Amino acid sequence: TKQRTLRNGINQRPTTMSVSEFKKMYSIPEGKIVFSTIANLEERKGHRYLLQAIKELRDDNLLLDSFFVLEGIGPNERYIRQYIENNELSDCVKLISVKAIYDLYAATDVTILPSIANEDFPNVIIESMGMGIPVIGTRIAGIPEQIVPDMTGLIIPPADIPQIKKGICKMLFNEDFRKACGMYAKLIFEEKYTSTKSVEKYIALYE
Repeated sequence: TKQRTLRNGINQRPTTMSVSEFKKMYSIPEGKIVFSTIANLEERKGHRYLLQAIKELRDDNLLLDSFFVLEGIGPNERYIRQYIENNELSDCVKLISVKAIYDLYAATDVTILPSIANEDFPNVIIESMGMGIPVIGTRIAGIPEQIVPDMTGLIIPPADIPQIKKGICKMLFNEDFRKACGMYAKLIFEEKYTSTKSVEKYIALYE
């Protein structure tokens, strides 16, 4: 039998407001590197490991130039809100829910998807790539097919707090690396993940 992989393709959506307007609306400070996690608030998405990594980095005074946005809704919302409050992380972490998700992408410098199980081929990664955003993702399911290590982002083991911290620091303290990953991610998106490219591949397969 012959097998062929046809990757997802997406249409990018427009933003509805400027970056400064979005940051003001959601109290995201200007002048900081914004790390966003866009995912349902479920155990499988690995928020608890990301939050612990953020706490440890904050305790070591390594997050003065960064801000973390967790976007989504779900059964773990109460746990996440309590963790942020109990560990006094509200100065560097904010939990939000938005409808126009591309407004958040436009305000994001790095996307983090710390999933630990039950993933497939997450759209959040290719959406980020299309916006020129580097991605830190875990080595599960289709994520390693989407991220080119050290070229479009970083791949880390799931539930590995030290590696989450290392990935955050690499993106935070190496501006040239971060921007280069974002530029290459956009090129890869345009080459592989637009809806037009996806349709072309389906047509070629049937022909």
